[in-house]
Amino acid sequence: MAREKAPKTFNVTSSFTLFYKYFLPMMWIIFFGTLMLLFLIADQFKVGSLSPMTFKITYSAFFFGMVILMYFTVFKLKRVEFDATHIYITNYFKILRYPLSNIEKISESNYLLWRIVRVDLIEPGHFGKTSYFLANNAKWETYNEEAGKE
Repeated sequence: MAREKAPKTFNVTSSFTLFYKYFLPMMWIIFFGTLMLLFLIADQFKVGSLSPMTFKITYSAFFFGMVILMYFTVFKLKRVEFDATHIYITNYFKILRYPLSNIEKISESNYLLWRIVRVDLIEPGHFGKTSYFLANNAKWETYNEEAGKE
């Protein structure tokens, strides 16, 4: 029985996505979380003119604020690939395939060095109705040129 060949996919996601999504936040949380625990258990210390309790509250608010910011930004990044008929969206643990006809809209936002692309689906999938990915500029431009020719 002959096996059907899988279609050739085109990865448009930056290779830094894995670093930004998992490595950087985890290292940040481990380092600054440990530092927060040390500050919370330390009895007497003074930072500038702040009292120890004021510093502990301020540092804890900063830490949890940054964790919330990371949750709503870098934790939402996915890896995205396209082929002739489907889009593949993965969080590096689960890969989901959607037909290109299920894409409602694709929009781009440029933030200095990063290009974040938003993919809105007509029907929500496992990751929800909206997925974000950090685009590799060269691959994304190449894909757009090739997709525009068809």
